[in-house]
Amino acid sequence: RAVYQYDASAEHIAEYRKYTKDYQHVIQLVRAASNISQCNWAMPYEQGTEFRAKRRRLIRSLTFLIGANVRVLASDGDYKSALSDSLMLRRVARHLAEDPNEEFYSIPVVVERVTLLCVSRVLDVMPPDEMVLKWLREQLADKPPVSEPFSAKIKQDFEWQISLIRTKKRARLSELRQVLSEKAANKEQRKKILAFTDEELIGLISKPYAEFLDSVLMALNRERPYEETYTEIERLTQEYSSQGMNNPAIILPLQVTAEMWWR
Repeated sequence: RAVYQYDASAEHIAEYRKYTKDYQHVIQLVRAASNISQCNWAMPYEQGTEFRAKRRRLIRSLTFLIGANVRVLASDGDYKSALSDSLMLRRVARHLAEDPNEEFYSIPVVVERVTLLCVSRVLDVMPPDEMVLKWLREQLADKPPVSEPFSAKIKQDFEWQISLIRTKKRARLSELRQVLSEKAANKEQRKKILAFTDEELIGLISKPYAEFLDSVLMALNRERPYEETYTEIERLTQEYSSQGMNNPAIILPLQVTAEMWWR
């Protein structure tokens, strides 16, 4: 993580220089690919924890390589090239955000955060240059941050899941009503549950799910390293799923979504 810290010692810069010298061909390839309108970066999309971990490692290695090269360029006084390579990561983040196979909202958001960290480290050492700063402002203003459409996408998915339950999965509501009634503590509570309307059941589903998604969005919007963001979202997901063991209403939206994808 030292590559993103405020101060880079001469020893650190020497290490980055040696490292990036061995991978200049990769950096050139990333520069070219980042300018393609659509690119999936040949990332593995197989299912399973092992492949997801491999994907995270590949992305982390890529961002570290570019970050290290940015520090070297800045130390050599080539500030505009350093800023240009920083912004290159933003284009990579946008590619990931637009990829329909990208299942983790946090990945493109955190890659974009690395962009801003790299830009900040360059500005820390760059002398005032009105032309470069004007160019940088134009580049940053050219497109909205990837976190904005992803936040909207999460909320749209939530609305889609609830509307799906309301319009096409009402039989699942009847099943849910029956399961909840069987878990009732007494006859009075069971009678009350069986009398729930479909909309009351949807309200029962929506509240915890909306709270879960709000927590995920808060995690995405915090300034911290990718690994910490990913770990936090995994923890929130596990907590939400574990609640479903006692309350099947909690996991119904996830079950409905899974049914649609695996159909």
